[in-house]
Order: sequence, then C-alpha cells, then structure tokens
Amino acid sequence: MRQISGDLLPLTTYIRRNLGAPALWENFEYLALLSKRFVETHPAGAYPRGEPRLPEDDSLIRALAGTPAAKRLTARQRSDSRCRNARTAEDIRMGELA
Repeated sequence: MRQISGDLLPLTTYIRRNLGAPALWENFEYLALLSKRFVETHPAGAYPRGEPRLPEDDSLIRALAGTPAAKRLTARQRSDSRCRNARTAEDIRMGELA
C-alpha cells in the first residue's frame, strides 16, 4: 500500500490543488493511513496462530516464470512466508522462525 500511495502522491497533489478536487481519492488515502497504522502496530500480522490459511493460487507465477516479475513475486512469497510463520515481531527482527 505504501508504494502505491507514494506513486500516486504527485498526481493526487496536482489534481487536488490545480483542478479543485480536494476530496479526490480520499477513501483510498484513508485506507492507506489505516493500513500503515495497522502494519506499525502488528508487524507480524494479526492472523490467529494455528488457523488454516486459504489456499494459494500460483498460476500467475507459473505464467510469468522466467520473467523479472516472477522473480519479484517469488522473493515476496518467501518474505511473506517468513512473516506468517514468525512467532512475534521480535522473532522477525531476530530472524528466528517458529
């Protein structure tokens, strides 16, 4: 969310100031703020430990296999997996996995 909101900031600022639309994308802005606050207060996420996850669909990763996009996706999957399996935020910082 941070990347998306940061990428849109110049355009949003321009439209709000120069085209007289101060409320442009304010719901998205509020969602980005809530997301940022949640990540700050729950760095390891809030999914209940021991509860099953929904199944994943890696068809996009397979379709993009060998492309730069696929390499970024698989790197993010590894990162997400480490976060999901970590006991606490401290475990993530220390690199210890459950």
